[in-house]
Amino acid sequence: MQGSLDNPPLVVSTARWKALLLLVISVVFVVTGVLELSAAAQDWWTYLQLAVFGPACAVFVWQLFSPASLTIAPGGVTYRGLWHARHFEWWQVADFRPVAFGMLSKHVLFDLRKARDGEARPGGFGTGWELPAARLCDLLNQARERWNAP
Repeated sequence: MQGSLDNPPLVVSTARWKALLLLVISVVFVVTGVLELSAAAQDWWTYLQLAVFGPACAVFVWQLFSPASLTIAPGGVTYRGLWHARHFEWWQVADFRPVAFGMLSKHVLFDLRKARDGEARPGGFGTGWELPAARLCDLLNQARERWNAP
């Protein structure tokens, strides 16, 4: 993590060790699939695991070298992910909260408005950040309180 609320911008990235762990798990499934193919023990599961975990390996390698990031600044929060970047002004986002999807992952969710008087819809920054989801949500809520102009 770089910066602070007193010294913006604050940059939070996804944890590389989590991408490495997922890469190792994916490689194990790919190696298992290749061994099953070479042993002529082919079934639908073999092809499915190669189709899913093969591309996942490439994604996790990419995340090792170019992790996703959140840049928290007075002008809003910017998410830079694998495929795109998106900037949200503080009036567009509210109520950052951690939500568990399963036993091992907590995601950062929030309410998103596309217009000042528009209806709020759910948005999210996903999981895997270098800070625990609850701490990151607290930081985002504090930043919004500090920098959201009425």
